[in-house]
Amino acid sequence: MNEIQKREDSLFERISVLIEKARKRVVTTVNIAEVYTKYSIGQYIVEDEENLQISKFECEYRATRRAEMTKYLLVHGCSEVKWKFPEETGFYQPIVIAKK
Repeated sequence: MNEIQKREDSLFERISVLIEKARKRVVTTVNIAEVYTKYSIGQYIVEDEENLQISKFECEYRATRRAEMTKYLLVHGCSEVKWKFPEETGFYQPIVIAKK
């Protein structure tokens, strides 16, 4: 292995280490930001508890198919009905988002 090849290998190794360290810092930063965000959301909810009103009522529960719920929302004036699934949200059930 000649001198130029050794220097190129060394440079490549240093760059690889630098990129890997940067990736780890990004992951750490994102994780920290997520924790702070969730904490702040929790604080907003706690602060707003003074204004909460609790009501009790009875209702019947039943399963509703996605197509049926989408149609119901559209008929009642909602638009841009979008479904988010567990793979995307991390929540265990689908989430529907619609604008009125």
